[in-house]
Amino acid sequence: MRRFHSYGPVDNELHFCVPRELLVRQCCDQLMGHPEKGGHYFTIWAPRQTGKTWLTQQVGNRIEAEYPDRFSIGMMSMQGLSFITENPVVEFLNKIPKLFLDSV
Repeated sequence: MRRFHSYGPVDNELHFCVPRELLVRQCCDQLMGHPEKGGHYFTIWAPRQTGKTWLTQQVGNRIEAEYPDRFSIGMMSMQGLSFITENPVVEFLNKIPKLFLDSV
């Protein structure tokens, strides 16, 4: 039985939701682009609790399903990442291993 869910990523099988099929398809098409020339990234600007994580997961799942031999999808959270030194690039590069480990 489905339930209403007001926080965190939505699970289509457990929660009431509106499947944004057209939006997911548009995002996939933009990322994939032309087979020989590649696609282009996109940014998502939206307030909290509007489905940004859900959209990212749906697009990743679709690309992984449609192109299993071309892509391996990985996701990590950058939330809470802050820089306190004068060299944020080096600080970011030093934090990458922990970001990967936390995402497993």
